[in-house]
Amino acid sequence: MKQIDRESMSALVKLGFFFAITGIATLILALTLSNGSFSSRTTYKAMFSDATGVTKGDDVRIAGVAVGSVKNVQIVDRDKALVTFGVDSKVPLTANTHVTIKFRNLVGQRYMALTQGAEGAKSVLKKDTVIPESRTTEALDLNVLLKGFKPVFQALSPGDTNKFAYEIVQTLQGESGNVENLLARTSSLTNTLA
Repeated sequence: MKQIDRESMSALVKLGFFFAITGIATLILALTLSNGSFSSRTTYKAMFSDATGVTKGDDVRIAGVAVGSVKNVQIVDRDKALVTFGVDSKVPLTANTHVTIKFRNLVGQRYMALTQGAEGAKSVLKKDTVIPESRTTEALDLNVLLKGFKPVFQALSPGDTNKFAYEIVQTLQGESGNVENLLARTSSLTNTLA
């Protein structure tokens, strides 16, 4: 009978270890998916005339590296959007920080890109400072752009259309190394149409 108790105790210990490891793995996964971080964050706000597509949890990036996330988006004065976001405390923002909403992908997900202004201001922004609309830029409206290309896209294969649209977005957001890829794709497009 003591042997059955030992087997039961062994199974109980194994079950305990399983639950502990599974719980830790689930916590790590949840933190990763929610952009969670154990470091403290400083909250800032940015005023936009249009913050379409920006949602809670979207990335805030500097030079392509995620340094924070969007906390809230609210309407102000019936025609403006106030975006509240948190940035890691070890990455202070300066008085000439510029905020741009960019497309993360062609599906429409967005992120906020922070850049340093040309003046090189050294004064650090205080917590809850509102970055004015003069230092923010809305995302490019892809619907208007792509509707203009509708007749062209109808003549292309879906794969070519996706490549062309992706290169347009990269070029217009300044993320492409050069414009040569876009021009080569446009040349190929015009040759196909001809």
